Amino acid sequence: VKKMKTTLEESDNPSDKDKISTVRVLECLCQTLMAYMDLPYTLATTPLKEYDDLDIPEKVISDHDKELKEMLTKLESDLAQLPICENPILDKTKEILVTRFQRNPKSEGIIFIRTREQAKVISEWISESRFAQEIGVRPHMLLGHKRPEETGPSMSDAEQKAVISDFHSGKYNLLVA
Repeated sequence: VKKMKTTLEESDNPSDKDKISTVRVLECLCQTLMAYMDLPYTLATTPLKEYDDLDIPEKVISDHDKELKEMLTKLESDLAQLPICENPILDKTKEILVTRFQRNPKSEGIIFIRTREQAKVISEWISESRFAQEIGVRPHMLLGHKRPEETGPSMSDAEQKAVISDFHSGKYNLLVA
């Protein structure tokens, strides 16, 4: 999907430009399915919600794209009907953070995650969690660079250095990398 998107974006053929939104839908679907293997439903569907936020002119969206969008909406609805099962890894992460930060409020740490997309979602999950706010966990994601053909979140050298500097200064006490 990433290679297809890059090829279409670099193409001079006008009909290829119309296919970019289809590739974006496929990209969101792939990210959601990958995340669903590791994250609870509410976090795994983040890429689907991000697709809704993409600024794609209506004239660029073909009938086929609309069908794909409807398919993604149905997938999100179907996933929502499944029993909510928490992820044992996230449960253990929460347990460790609570234990550690309650024992020593000046604790610091780094959590390593498989993908940049998941690091972003997990960082946001911790930031928005009541438990983290109650015990003083101040997380921030630390992401690597992406290759030109890759999509999704990433950070420049300057952004990485700023996050690390903020971590050392105490603004953040937990990095999700």
